[in-house]
Amino acid sequence: MYNIHLKYQNYIEYSHLVAMPHDSNWIAVIDPEKGNILDLKKKALVRSVPRWNGNAMQEGKIGLYAPTRGGLELINLKTTKTTKVLIPKVAEGVFQVTAFFTESDKHVVYYHSRHRTVRVFRISDGKMIANYKTSAEVKAIAGNEQGNFIVIGCLDGSLTTLAIADPEEESSQEMLESLPSRRLNRRLSTKEPGEVEEEGDVLNAKNPMGTALQVARFVAKARGIQKSRACAVS
Repeated sequence: MYNIHLKYQNYIEYSHLVAMPHDSNWIAVIDPEKGNILDLKKKALVRSVPRWNGNAMQEGKIGLYAPTRGGLELINLKTTKTTKVLIPKVAEGVFQVTAFFTESDKHVVYYHSRHRTVRVFRISDGKMIANYKTSAEVKAIAGNEQGNFIVIGCLDGSLTTLAIADPEEESSQEMLESLPSRRLNRRLSTKEPGEVEEEGDVLNAKNPMGTALQVARFVAKARGIQKSRACAVS
C-alpha cells in the first residue's frame, strides 16, 4: 500500500490515473495540460510530459497527444518531444476525441466526434490505413487483446466489430479468410442458382429472404443453435 501526497511542481487538479505498462511501480497522473509520471516505490516525481493524454505503448517509451481541437502526434515520454505527426493540427472547434494504441503496438486508433470517423494509423511509417464512417455518434470503443479488431458501440444502439487488415502484415490475409462472413461468401459462390443444400434450403442470390436465411443459419451453427429464424425487413 502506497500513500503519496501530490506535491510536485506545477500541480493542478488531475482528471485520471494511469498505470504505466512497463513498470508496476510507476503511475501517471493526468491533468488537462500534462501527464506526470510518479514512482510509487520512491515516492517521487519521475518527470512531467506536456500534452500527453496518458496512452502509452507497452514499453512505456511512446505516448499520444490528441487534443480536442484536432491533431494527433506521437510523443517520446522521456524527451517529451514529438516523434511523429499523424494528423496535422487543424482548427476544427472542440469535439470529443478518443485515441489509443492497439494491444499489438502496431497501430493507433483515432475517433473524432465531428466527422464520426474511426481512423487507423500504422505506427511504423505514420500512414493512415483505414477511415471508417460510423452510423452514429460513438459512445464506446475498444480493441481486443490481439490488436487486430476494434469494437464500436454507437448512440443508435448498433454494435460493430471492425477488423484491422493492414496490407503490410502477412497475417492479415489469413485473418480475413477466417472471418465468418468471408467463409459464407465462398460457400455461396460455389453453389449454382437453385441448388439444394444438405438441409434442403434453396440457395438463390436473387431471393433476399433466402440469403437472409442462409446468414441466420450460419450464425446459428456458429453459436451451436440447432434451429433459428430469420426476418428480413425491406
